[in-house]
Amino acid sequence: MENATPLETMTNAELKALCTEAGLATYGTKDQLIERLQANAAADLAEPAPAVEPESPAVVEPEPSPAPTHAPVVKAPAILTTPTVNVENLPPANHSKHVQDTLDAVRSRFAGLVINYDPHQEVFTLEGGRQGRVTLGARQPLKMIMGTAEGYYNLARGRSKTDFGELV
Repeated sequence: MENATPLETMTNAELKALCTEAGLATYGTKDQLIERLQANAAADLAEPAPAVEPESPAVVEPEPSPAPTHAPVVKAPAILTTPTVNVENLPPANHSKHVQDTLDAVRSRFAGLVINYDPHQEVFTLEGGRQGRVTLGARQPLKMIMGTAEGYYNLARGRSKTDFGELV
C-alpha cells in the first residue's frame, strides 16, 4: 500500500467518526465512506470558506439605517363641478331662514296641524293628531320635513295611504 491515502489507512470506525463530524451519512463500505469524505472535501475546496472575524473586545456599532424615502407625489383628482346631490336634499345653509320657511310652509299647507320649533334642541314638533306628537330634526332639508308632515297629517285625519288593519 505504497500509494495509500491517509483515509485508506484508517479503520471503518475512524472513517465513520469523520463522516459524523462532517455531517455525512455513516453507512456503507469503507470505499463508500472514503468516497463521501473526498466528495465533501472537494466541495469545501470549491466554495470559499466564510471569513472568520477575530473576536474583538470593542463593541461594533451597527450601520445606521438609510433615511426613509418619501412616497411619490400623487396628483389630486379633479374637483367635481357638477352636483352629485339634488339641491333640495341638502341641509340648509342659513338655519334661521330655513326654520322660518319650514314653519310657514307646513302651516300654510296643512291646516289644523300644529308645528313648533324648539331652538335649544333644534327640533320641530308636530302636534294635532290622534297619534300624539312627532319630533323632527331641524337640520333636515325642507323636502324631508314636508314629507314627514304630510304623513303625520294624513294619519291624523285618517287618510293614511297604507292599511293599518282594524283599529280597536
